[in-house]
Amino acid sequence: MDKQIKITSPYDWQFAVTKPELFAGRKTELSQIEDEIARLAAEPPIATCIAIIGERKVGKSSLLYQTIPICRNYKILPAIIKIDDNMASDPWHYGMKYFVRYQMY
Repeated sequence: MDKQIKITSPYDWQFAVTKPELFAGRKTELSQIEDEIARLAAEPPIATCIAIIGERKVGKSSLLYQTIPICRNYKILPAIIKIDDNMASDPWHYGMKYFVRYQMY
């Protein structure tokens, strides 16, 4: 009788990877993000904009959480604000939710 080996994915499709030791890959993207954060931390600061975009469940939130230690290294306070479908469709709702309830790490 042949035994079948079931291989499970190491990735969690429901929750973002928040611990750096569990995150793998995306070194190029993290390097690019760090370059932009360094520009923001420069004296005088250089305005920058970083957008992490992509299809659902490809690791955008996990990548975002990996920027927290980078921000702290540059003495920048990171804040992660989750945007749901309702917030994206209604700017007023987004603004009110942003000022009333936010998550800081």
